[in-house]
Amino acid sequence: MKRVWIIDDDDLYVFICKKMLNKLGLENDMIECFPNGKAGLDTIKNRDDKNMLPSLILLDINMPIMNGWDFLDEIDPYLKKMPEDLTITILSSSVEPFDKAKALSYSEINDYISKPVHIEDLKRFLFVNQA
Repeated sequence: MKRVWIIDDDDLYVFICKKMLNKLGLENDMIECFPNGKAGLDTIKNRDDKNMLPSLILLDINMPIMNGWDFLDEIDPYLKKMPEDLTITILSSSVEPFDKAKALSYSEINDYISKPVHIEDLKRFLFVNQA
């Protein structure tokens, strides 16, 4: 089962997302949450065990300290240490076509979903690349 990181500053959304992931069989110890991109990026920088890094990142765009765009711009040097099956999905309240196009211009991004996310989306992201 994948390790999932939720990088989002909306506590209610994070709570709901964790509950949906639990319903899909993901235990709490496989889910880590960060209130901004800097907290997530700092954890990637400081964690050497690849098994403790995520295979799926659910990333918000608009956050304080370091937003999703800045996170995507800064993660590139650390992609080598990430699991080979890493997927990053943007989950944002923005419905702007520009934001979606910009997100999908990053090779690391596999999809852009406008909030609220549905359990079917999470199921699809969670079980991608699994036999």
